[in-house]
Amino acid sequence: MIILQILKILGITILVLLAVVLLLFFIVILTPVYYRVNGSISDKQQRGDISVRWLFGFLSFGWRYQDEQSGYELKICGFRIYPKKDKHSKAERKPYSEEDFFQENSGEEEINSVEKQEDIPLKMDSSDTGEKKEKDKHSPKSSFKNFFHEIQRAYSGVQTIKNDKRYKNALQKLTQVFIRLLKKIVPREMYLEGTYSLGSPDYTGLSFGILCIFPVAYTNRWKITPDFETDRMYINGYGRAKGKVVPFWALKACLELLFCEDIIYCCKKIKNALK
Repeated sequence: MIILQILKILGITILVLLAVVLLLFFIVILTPVYYRVNGSISDKQQRGDISVRWLFGFLSFGWRYQDEQSGYELKICGFRIYPKKDKHSKAERKPYSEEDFFQENSGEEEINSVEKQEDIPLKMDSSDTGEKKEKDKHSPKSSFKNFFHEIQRAYSGVQTIKNDKRYKNALQKLTQVFIRLLKKIVPREMYLEGTYSLGSPDYTGLSFGILCIFPVAYTNRWKITPDFETDRMYINGYGRAKGKVVPFWALKACLELLFCEDIIYCCKKIKNALK
């Protein structure tokens, strides 16, 4: 009886833990990530900020830009965790002491001894050359070359199956999923207000006519005023955008691509062609 009661308690505990894990999982993937973008530009200054909130404000991120200076912060429950405050900035400088004087003099002696040893020829160690080669491998230039080489290999692998019907189906599926995800991610509200000039009345009027073609301009009641009287190119205005991203949308798109037979077939073909 005691063993059955222990097993019963363990079973209930496991079920409760599974229920909590599932509940947290669904909260994470179904809770939308809200974002907001604000910006203004003028002859005197340029300003902009981006704010992102997730899990009802439990996690938030902010980025600000003003006159070529930017800053960002990450908060959890309203408390900033990154970047942390610099403790050394508030520390008071110690008064100059004799120990500092002797440390400075010892540093000067070390520098003089190093300068005297500069005339002595040094032999290159094989370990130093090996370290130099390793550093060259991880340099930005070499990494860029490797990245470009991998792109060329991938492109050559795609060329081998370009005429395959399943490749066209996979490309069509990838395009459909990307466009559907992009339509959900784009801002739901976009507002723009300001005046501008491209330096020529012809170019200014042409650009304004092209802008009026798109429904996003008149559905959101943008207030854009073209300036035809000046020959100076400038932009003065303010804009904002709001939207949300649900993690479930991205998860669904990834699962659709991972379990697509045509995409799996093309990936295998490209992998075999690169060997």
